[in-house]
Amino acid sequence: MPDDAIVKPVVTPNTPRLGPVAVLVSSQGDIRLLDQLLDLGKDQYRPSFMSRLYPDPAGITGFSITGPVVGAPYAVMLLETLIAWGAKKFIFFGWCGAVSQAVKIGDVIVPAGAVIDEGTSSHYGADSGRIVEPAEMV
Repeated sequence: MPDDAIVKPVVTPNTPRLGPVAVLVSSQGDIRLLDQLLDLGKDQYRPSFMSRLYPDPAGITGFSITGPVVGAPYAVMLLETLIAWGAKKFIFFGWCGAVSQAVKIGDVIVPAGAVIDEGTSSHYGADSGRIVEPAEMV
């Protein structure tokens, strides 16, 4: 790991056990809603930077939940840590403004690509303005 890295995730004896899938939730309201819907208690999460991390301590479900995740630099801090702690696949749960008049409130949008328009991706070798696509299923 470079000495100038901002996030230096480590694995310690107190590191939570994560399943291979991590769900990143965009807003505080959405993380609270999932907390209620999944009957997650206050004793089941731990602080992770400015977010909550609901790990899979028993290894039963195979996934963890973290959020809120606002902005690319902060998302990368969480992603780097989750990867170091064992997560391998990621699902982003969020919302956006309408991209078409055909899209109505409550519709689910599964993007096939995205335009890179922020500064964080360039630090991972991506070119600004380039269209990127989701990784192939493995």
